[in-house]
Amino acid sequence: MDQNSHTFNSGEEFVLFIADNDGLYKHFPEFQVLIKVWNSAMKSCGGCGGRREERIDLLESMYANSIPETPESTKENIIKHMLPILEKNKIVFKAKDDPDKTLLEVF
Repeated sequence: MDQNSHTFNSGEEFVLFIADNDGLYKHFPEFQVLIKVWNSAMKSCGGCGGRREERIDLLESMYANSIPETPESTKENIIKHMLPILEKNKIVFKAKDDPDKTLLEVF
């Protein structure tokens, strides 16, 4: 693994990173729907007929389909707001269902 890069291996990992860094979500309104799906999954009880897993699967699908289509303005925001937090030169986005496939690289 490249020492100068950080890899998000799933949509859930990516959303957790945004959630763990106060105020970071404000710079990425385009990711709000991913955050809302994740929040919904976290509020689902384990005995609700697997709703939590369904919502996590939905999050992963939305992430895998939307990250490759990230607009240039969002990539610039990732460079400006995420790279300094991670102290890396590059961020790699991968899909949970296909870990060998790179969805996006930002540097």
